[in-house]
Amino acid sequence: MSSSHDSLLIEGTNGTLQIDDIRFIVAEFELDPSEADDNSTELEEFESEPFFVDLPFVDEALSLANNQIQAGLYDELEFEVENLDFEDEEEGEDEEHQTLADSIRSEFADWPNEASMVIVGTFTPTDGDPQSFTVFAEAEIEIEREFNPPLEVTENNIQQVVSVRINPTTWFKQSDGSVIDLTQ
Repeated sequence: MSSSHDSLLIEGTNGTLQIDDIRFIVAEFELDPSEADDNSTELEEFESEPFFVDLPFVDEALSLANNQIQAGLYDELEFEVENLDFEDEEEGEDEEHQTLADSIRSEFADWPNEASMVIVGTFTPTDGDPQSFTVFAEAEIEIEREFNPPLEVTENNIQQVVSVRINPTTWFKQSDGSVIDLTQ
């Protein structure tokens, strides 16, 4: 189960980690409208339903563009990676969370409820043979960014301005120069 993009190779003193796929649940993605927007139409906060992301490698930004985002000025972005918390659901979330969980499990049958991320690849120890792994992680990542001046979203620039760059190399490289062996 690998994505349609290149692998990420991370060399360490203990071997090489090859990441073929990283996917995660975006539990929250919001854009808050700016009060400075003089647009004649009332701009509402944009909040997406949870969705599953295939993280691009090799200098690609993760596009969060959505055709439901209104053109206008926004002064804050919130982006959260976390599991689908079936125990803390608000009214109406149960069905959308279950639909997403079913979709994820159609690709990753062993996906545990507490996981928010899957990492697929191989670890090749120094002077050893490659060993495959699929690791489910309970990762919580929260990005909040205020924009001053406000971020302007138009129909023409939405693909460029509504994107996030994530470099997962730092997640797997340790301070002593080794890489994390995800086969253990």
